Amino acid sequence: VMPSHLDNFLTFTNITTVRERLRHKKIISGDFIDVVAGWFRAPYITVDAAPDGLPNVVIYTTRNVENEKRREEHLIRLSMTDEMTRLYNRRCYDDDLAEYRNKLPETGFVMLSVDLNGLKAVNDAKGHMAGDELIKGAADCLVLSVGQSGKAYRTGGDEFMAIVYTKEPEKIRQEIGRRAANWRGMYTEGMTMSVGYAAASDHPGA
Repeated sequence: VMPSHLDNFLTFTNITTVRERLRHKKIISGDFIDVVAGWFRAPYITVDAAPDGLPNVVIYTTRNVENEKRREEHLIRLSMTDEMTRLYNRRCYDDDLAEYRNKLPETGFVMLSVDLNGLKAVNDAKGHMAGDELIKGAADCLVLSVGQSGKAYRTGGDEFMAIVYTKEPEKIRQEIGRRAANWRGMYTEGMTMSVGYAAASDHPGA
């Protein structure tokens, strides 16, 4: 079992507590990662139980669920990803915000709001292929500027957000502007993006 799962696995497979954990239950199950075969599911199944609900006979099995986990992760990724840009989508942004409302990180928490300028004019003048190219270009500029410091989201047609951990948000804002200024597309020669940010350190009561 992977080291990160070992403590939970040893607790789950503690035979001295199995009967009590199975009281009045048909099955208890845990998912863990094997270092060679990947994800596996390990259920205890009650075959026969006493009147007080404690099992008399229990079967323990293991089953490889690596493919199931991969499909599950793929579906989750699809549900949280914007199809065009591959950035995180509005649903993921709202879910992340809900977590931050419960517990805001203590240091370096910054939110950036980014608008792609002139998308409607490009769509009207050059068509939606040009507009799509512009949106993808803006997404690339944003995600490359944010890098490993946080997450970038597409929250609307020409609207983006980023949640980052940094003490220098102005550098990220400038980097977004620099990348946008240097961007060139097949249909559109240039791009500008409006960027604003708010740092938790500047608004301790918010």
